[in-house]
Amino acid sequence: MISRRNIFLVWLIVQVTVLGGWASQHEWQRQHAPRVLLKLAPVDPYDLVRGRYQRISFDIENVPTSVVQQSAVCKDDLKYHETPVWLVLKKGSHEWYEVDSIHREFPADKEFVVRSTYSGPWSHWDSKTNKHSQMGLQVSMGIDRYFIPAGHYDLPRGTNHVVCGEVSVTRSGTPQLERLMIDGKPY
Repeated sequence: MISRRNIFLVWLIVQVTVLGGWASQHEWQRQHAPRVLLKLAPVDPYDLVRGRYQRISFDIENVPTSVVQQSAVCKDDLKYHETPVWLVLKKGSHEWYEVDSIHREFPADKEFVVRSTYSGPWSHWDSKTNKHSQMGLQVSMGIDRYFIPAGHYDLPRGTNHVVCGEVSVTRSGTPQLERLMIDGKPY
């Protein structure tokens, strides 16, 4: 007869094995994923519960109309904050990567593909005409907050510094912010 203690131990071992395997799989993917450098624009809120953090927005989260038209993505099929889209990245003229194309399905034949979600139209307010001019699509990668360790200074603002995020991208397109770079140096 099997005792309750043995059943409990077997159940405990199964849970530890499953959770440990799941965590180690994610860590292995993160460690072995290629990394890309993405330019960003910081915004700095303060949260009483969570402390100091930097809300960041990556340049690639604003997809220009020209890229959308080349990619044949129909804006009418996209639903706000629901529709997954895939950004194919290419190395830009600087050190960071830029959007080459946008897709509704995962393009398996491309090297750097980032999963994101459609956030809405990207527009700019023209104060001369008092109208919004459509510039493309906004997407969200879900990595828009960076917590500032105690004793560190805020990210610099303005055009004097280039602030980039080093992002690892798994084969399935999941992005993870690894670290921030200011003028090519780790933050």
